[in-house]
Amino acid sequence: MVSCTYQREGRGPIARKGRKAAKAGAHLRHQFHQQTVRAIREVGHSMGVWYTLVNFTRREHISFLHVGGFKFSEIVGNPISATLVTYYMLKHAGDQIAFVADTEPVWPFPSGSYDDLAEYTDVTDTLVDELVEYKYLADDGREYLFDDEPDIYTRRLRLFWNEW
Repeated sequence: MVSCTYQREGRGPIARKGRKAAKAGAHLRHQFHQQTVRAIREVGHSMGVWYTLVNFTRREHISFLHVGGFKFSEIVGNPISATLVTYYMLKHAGDQIAFVADTEPVWPFPSGSYDDLAEYTDVTDTLVDELVEYKYLADDGREYLFDDEPDIYTRRLRLFWNEW
């Protein structure tokens, strides 16, 4: 599930209402993403394949939400996305982790399906905050895409560890 850049902050009302509400919110974001993808494709626009890094063992995923890269070339070429993937995979070595594409919902794990992804926890923001805390990344605020939509933004992140 990659929900474009449309999500409320993870520390808001959804987080306070507990796990059940968080799962419901994730399911709604997943539905929003799928509807958006279908609508754009129906009018003939090519969006490319969006990838999510899924940890089957922990029932988590990295959606790259607000990071600015969720297509193949963006994950590889964007140093922030590449740092997220590398750090997460090293931190969780031994877990069953794989990239899942939104256009080819092939589920590479022994059980479940692509639709189960809506119930997985998106750890993108938590992971970014951890990398900022450990001084691998620097967070220079947010870039809002629309003045009247405060929930649609991209985080302005940069590599920090090489600036020491």
